[in-house]
Amino acid sequence: TLEQILNEFGRDGAAFPATFAGLSEAESREKIEAARIRYLDEALAQAPDGRGKRRIVDKHPFNSERLGLIHLMFPEAPILRIRRHPLDIVLSCFSQNFRAASPWTFSLEHIADYVAAIEEHVAAMRSAVPLNWMDIRYEDVVGSPEASVRAVLAFIGADYDPNCLAFHENKRVVRTASYEQVTRKLYASSVGRYRQYLPFIDHAVVSRLESALA
Repeated sequence: TLEQILNEFGRDGAAFPATFAGLSEAESREKIEAARIRYLDEALAQAPDGRGKRRIVDKHPFNSERLGLIHLMFPEAPILRIRRHPLDIVLSCFSQNFRAASPWTFSLEHIADYVAAIEEHVAAMRSAVPLNWMDIRYEDVVGSPEASVRAVLAFIGADYDPNCLAFHENKRVVRTASYEQVTRKLYASSVGRYRQYLPFIDHAVVSRLESALA
């Protein structure tokens, strides 16, 4: 839905947010409010039992590209970013077959370019926009799960629930690449997995990620 809204905001040969440049403040507010209502309506259409619930969790993997739009539509929404060692991200993307939907995942160099570009974009957005933001490291979640979960829940204003650590007991069907992992208890074997493959990772990949690695 966010991607569709972005594309529609970017019509007439201009990309978002340039399309807002010629609008009055009232016109801009009207467009943003319409987008906000549409998003919530479509979320409820996908999850009819969500009516009356207090929160929606949108964990689309490309939301980092849409921070400006997200902030305009939901300025107070908590934005939680899970960070992980960049080389583990590259390896994880490369080892999954995402097919034609994400052709950049077929090459270590292209994945590194994307990861680096996202890091640069996020840094620029955080300096330009007052995002309600929290960073949390994947490695910390694995090493200290309860402390990490408590910190996240405090950030979004929710009470701690022990069921958060029993995610592997959830009987819902998972339709993502992590479907097998989320049925297991938390494990640490994927932390630093890139070290096993360093001899096969070209220096250009590491070099492209220099800023992210720092």
